[in-house]
Amino acid sequence: MLLTRAQIQEKLDALSAAMSRMIKEHEDRGDLLCAFAGQADEITDHVGEADDVWANQKLDALLKAYGFSPEDEIPCDG
Repeated sequence: MLLTRAQIQEKLDALSAAMSRMIKEHEDRGDLLCAFAGQADEITDHVGEADDVWANQKLDALLKAYGFSPEDEIPCDG
């Protein structure tokens, strides 16, 4: 089921609110980025074509706000 833009924003807000906790839980940079990628995938897997670019821009901005580059390789298994 595709999410509405309002639902996407709610999930992005929740991910943003969780970032401080995630940083504390994942001291290793790679582990943190993998955790972030997992959460981001839960959002983007349910985004329609019309909201795809917008949602990814929001995710990139969230990474940048915490000092990570969206272009960073995320070394996750699988």
